[in-house]
Amino acid sequence: MTKRAQALETDERGRQRTLASSFSLDGHGLHTGEAVRATLLPADADTGYLFRRMDLEGQPTVAGDVDNVTGVEWETVISRDQVNVRTVEHLLAAAAAAGIDNLHVELEGPEPPALDGSAAGWSEAIRETGVRELDAEARVLSIEEPLSLVSGDSRYAVVPYPCYRVSADIEFENPAIGRQFASLEVTEPSFVGEVAGARTFGLESWREPLQARGLALGSSPDNTVVLTKDGLLEGTELRYPDEFVRHKIVDLIGDLALIGTRIRGHVLAERPGHRGNIDLARRLRTLVGTKKDPS
Repeated sequence: MTKRAQALETDERGRQRTLASSFSLDGHGLHTGEAVRATLLPADADTGYLFRRMDLEGQPTVAGDVDNVTGVEWETVISRDQVNVRTVEHLLAAAAAAGIDNLHVELEGPEPPALDGSAAGWSEAIRETGVRELDAEARVLSIEEPLSLVSGDSRYAVVPYPCYRVSADIEFENPAIGRQFASLEVTEPSFVGEVAGARTFGLESWREPLQARGLALGSSPDNTVVLTKDGLLEGTELRYPDEFVRHKIVDLIGDLALIGTRIRGHVLAERPGHRGNIDLARRLRTLVGTKKDPS
């Protein structure tokens, strides 16, 4: 058996985790603009991330699993039996960074609330609620051999590393962005302190074309860093000098959470986007094997 075939293992150092209790957050969806409440609840071991559409007849469920990804344009969408859950990446990034392996998410709408366009609100609520261990060993995808992937303009490498680390490099012609690089070990403290507050961003000129396609209907300066061709929209202030690449790291962590295991390795991404992130997640998933859909 090769090292790569042995990559999926249990974590002798840790148990699976879930929320200590439940909490709810209200707001509007980033892309649908619809008012929505999300309630996050504890889940049993080996459940993974399970989304339930409380607003639909029969309250159907969709597992937060890379096999269920059906949309990667400007957001990550999961679907099952024509039931969609949109824009899952920020919530899942906060959950994964907190070491939560199992979670029920009840949605009274088609996507979680955008909050302020970052993962900070989710991380803060998880911290306040707390997490608890379950009586099951955590599963970890341990990278033993380097691998690489090219997806459009995005390039990725994943190499052995003693814990989970993510690094990203982006380059935009906009003068407010330019070229930016950031890197962090994915732990709850580093995630909260370094990237959770980084907001989604976009050019003001994108608004009408996106909204004509049913996207960004809930986007506003309250939840999006808005840029003009010359830089930041007047009155906009950044939370970090390199907020744009930090948000890309949030998206990447959230998308890779759909693999269904923890990761032990260093993920390096050049110009990452949802399409490339999910292509990488699918590649890594081949190292895990088939995961039973709990829905």
